[in-house]
Amino acid sequence: MKRDQHDRRTRSIGTPGAKNRAGLTLVEFLVVFGIIIVLVALLLPGVRRGVPKAARRTQCKNNLKQISLALHNYHDEYQAFPPAYTMDADGQPLHSWRTLIRMALKFPQRLAIK
Repeated sequence: MKRDQHDRRTRSIGTPGAKNRAGLTLVEFLVVFGIIIVLVALLLPGVRRGVPKAARRTQCKNNLKQISLALHNYHDEYQAFPPAYTMDADGQPLHSWRTLIRMALKFPQRLAIK
């Protein structure tokens, strides 16, 4: 009788005759899968937020580089940097330096060093 009680205690818990399996049940798998989905959903916006910021930074650096090249091309062509603004005969401002370097921005090869 003692041997029979010992066998009952050491048998696996669960349905009678079921074999012990290593692995996940469907419920455990769904819970783990749900946790992974939630973590990805929480982390993804942070990753996506950095991409446009880096793209804007790169675009801004490129724009500044183009403006500086246009200013230097203007300087090479006219031996002076463009004035802050140009005036008409009455002393009213007409154009700023941005309009004067516009051709150098659009056609940099036209004002390139010869």
